[in-house]
Amino acid sequence: MIELTYKEKDGLLIPNLSIPGEKLEIGRYGRMRMNVLREKKRSVLTRLIMTGKLMYHLNQVDEEAHYLWSLKREELETEPDPGRRVQIREETKEAIRELIYG
Repeated sequence: MIELTYKEKDGLLIPNLSIPGEKLEIGRYGRMRMNVLREKKRSVLTRLIMTGKLMYHLNQVDEEAHYLWSLKREELETEPDPGRRVQIREETKEAIRELIYG
């Protein structure tokens, strides 16, 4: 049996509850994904919250987006053709959009 602790507020005992999971920092792309979940994918957001996997999911999206940029950054630095560099950037942005909105 789980033992609960309580705090008193205005004469009422309120249980100290928290969602289990690690405290992770959410970066730019994780915050963008959170906004998409809030605005367009409420059922996915609810499921992630109920299973305690929201922070992990947001952190994964952020890490994958940064990883994509790091892979393409090397290619961009060595590409002599400016037109091809623009194409690489746009392809990378599209892949990241798919991570965030997909």
